[in-house]
Amino acid sequence: MASTVTRQQVIRIRAAVAKRFGADDDAYRAFLYTSFPRKHWADSARPSTLELTAREGDQIIRALSDGRATRPNASRGTGTRTKQGDGAGAHLTEKQAHAVDDLIRRTGWTPEQVTAFLRRQTGKLTFVSALSRTEATKVISGLQAVIRDRQSA
Repeated sequence: MASTVTRQQVIRIRAAVAKRFGADDDAYRAFLYTSFPRKHWADSARPSTLELTAREGDQIIRALSDGRATRPNASRGTGTRTKQGDGAGAHLTEKQAHAVDDLIRRTGWTPEQVTAFLRRQTGKLTFVSALSRTEATKVISGLQAVIRDRQSA
């Protein structure tokens, strides 16, 4: 049997969740559910961090931290800051979020298919509201291409 999430991982996940979602517990639980769609949750309406394996805990930490270093003493790059509104670090806009949601609805995909598509497009385990502006643009282009290919076939 796989080991369960460690206390240190729970602490790191809670910190990342607070930073990403604030007090929106439902958004975090939806993120958990879509991140691990094949997992058998004790209560599928309220998945819990404590039900994760240690490996899944690491995946959640990486997804919530956008690939940045998660250890306090880890290297954090050159120390240069990105400008406000720079597409690399800024979160997607409301307009982008609506566009992605609309395109996903038009594809008719299941949550598992959406998760797999986002993973292919971004190279990491993620969900729509965690996308950066640059990633959102890439996802929108990819979804438009999928829809265009379906219509031409």
